[in-house]
Amino acid sequence: MSEYLWLGLIALVAATLKGYILYKAVSKTQLQAAFAILSITLIIQNALEFVGSIAVANEAGNVDVYVHLVIATLYCMMLSLLYFGVVSTQRRFHGPLVFKFFSAWCALVAALHASGLLIEEFQYTAYSIISVPGEFYAVFLGFMAGGGLATTTILVLGARSQQSELSERSVVALKALSPVVAVILGVIIFRLLGFQSSTVIALPIASTIFLWVLMMDQRGEFIRFERSLLDQWTVFVIKWRTLAHLASLKSINPHQWRDTMEKSLVQSAMDKKRGIQGAADLLGIKRTTLSSKVEKHFGRSRQSAERKNERPGGVEPAVQNSERIQSE
Repeated sequence: MSEYLWLGLIALVAATLKGYILYKAVSKTQLQAAFAILSITLIIQNALEFVGSIAVANEAGNVDVYVHLVIATLYCMMLSLLYFGVVSTQRRFHGPLVFKFFSAWCALVAALHASGLLIEEFQYTAYSIISVPGEFYAVFLGFMAGGGLATTTILVLGARSQQSELSERSVVALKALSPVVAVILGVIIFRLLGFQSSTVIALPIASTIFLWVLMMDQRGEFIRFERSLLDQWTVFVIKWRTLAHLASLKSINPHQWRDTMEKSLVQSAMDKKRGIQGAADLLGIKRTTLSSKVEKHFGRSRQSAERKNERPGGVEPAVQNSERIQSE
């Protein structure tokens, strides 16, 4: 039974990492909310796998209950996975219609599961617990395989889009979800071939890779963390510095105040972070938005600023800029 303790430990570590990341992340957009829903499903699944592994190791009598709950989280996870793909592609490529179809399919799977028609019993092997297919087990396998293929197809179509922002986002989501989809489809194929395969080992690892890939996305569209104490202090300093610049202006022209304030905020953030992404995170805006403001105020393209990873050349302090505007 020591093997089950190791499996439980893997699931516990995976659930802890996901929980910490989700706790630190903020959900301000629909895309980030879709990520949060999927993450919560994965955390519940890992937690149930951990509790179930401990129950098996201690030879408890209610192990089947935990295993049934893990099965339930599998088809809930697939529906969350599809929703994440639909939101990532901005609901294009008939994504909402596909999601409604699979939602109805998921409800059917849940009804069959609750009626005992999905799984007859469970077999305990040396390293995992294998479900013995019931009369309508093929409905469950079809849902899992179809959901994985539908999610992949939607993201591939998004990656081939002519819209650069949509294409880049879809590519990142496709890379992140590929290990999860590969594990699910791989287990289904092996089960159809007669092997006693299970997701208990590979899926917690694949779902952790999913989070890691999204965390490495420099645009921060999927996961955006709360500011650290240092960043909060930096924002406080930038605000008061900008107010001091505005107070030094002799003119009260609202257009001049707006441009000076915006330029001062952008310049201060770039000075502090020395890079587009860091400055964008500090200001709480998208990377593309900050890039356009850098180009507007300093005549430096987004690509050039990112390549040199430094404050745009030729940027004059905000106070000097305000004095120049007044002299004109």
